[in-house]
Amino acid sequence: TTALSVGLLLPDWLTHFLGGTSHWNLVAHSVLIPAALLVTGADKTEKRMLGWLAVGMTAHMGWEFLHGTTPLGADIGLWQLLPWVAVNCLIALGMLIAGLNASRD
Repeated sequence: TTALSVGLLLPDWLTHFLGGTSHWNLVAHSVLIPAALLVTGADKTEKRMLGWLAVGMTAHMGWEFLHGTTPLGADIGLWQLLPWVAVNCLIALGMLIAGLNASRD
């Protein structure tokens, strides 16, 4: 529950510190942060938590995408952002499934 909650709130917290027009918001509104933490080496429990963190961050990004409030700058349009959202959703789902399967072993 904590990892999912942090995933839902972390993008807004980073946007507050980076600014609404920063291109770093593309990183903050994606699964790049949990994926980087996963690649650096995570045990079974951490993999499960990183999966839920990725799902939370992707849910936040999807919510903002559907409502047109993504803070990724005016130069990135809806159709340019759609592949980014779709790929992030698939990666987050894969991370969650891998994390849940790793915790069973």
